[in-house]
Amino acid sequence: MHPAQPRNRRMIPATPTLQTVSEFPIVGLSVRTDNACEFNPFTAKLPALWQELHQQAWVKPSHAGLYGVYSDYESDVNGAYTVTAGIALSDHPSPESSLARITVPQGSYLVFTSQGVMPQAIIHAWQSVWAYFAANPGHRRTYRVDFEHYSGPLDCAVYIGVQDA
Repeated sequence: MHPAQPRNRRMIPATPTLQTVSEFPIVGLSVRTDNACEFNPFTAKLPALWQELHQQAWVKPSHAGLYGVYSDYESDVNGAYTVTAGIALSDHPSPESSLARITVPQGSYLVFTSQGVMPQAIIHAWQSVWAYFAANPGHRRTYRVDFEHYSGPLDCAVYIGVQDA
């Protein structure tokens, strides 16, 4: 929900797992933003995006989970990106044409898991991402697509696209 990089805060980096993910399509709502905007509670767009998603009639508790897909990176952590909050297309076989669609590409992803109350749990997961990459410069992000997966009310994971070794 928020990829905010911690400021002046030391963290013990989490040890992620490396997974190969097959491509899959997502449908949902999108917004363009950047981390500078998201650091400011008056300009942050992601909380409103998630609130709007949860109000959609086509989002049902029976779905396999919610996704937040980060794509169209302008550059790196400092540039703009698009976030699509939604569900797997298989959970919504007849989406409205007004919905955003994105395909998460097949590839290698470092997976950072977190449990707890949202949004604190997902914020913790993103803080683990930043701490890990600060301590492990040998792993290189692709800045192609990253995504969050919310598999339950207290379970989330951040998947960071990385270059194959």
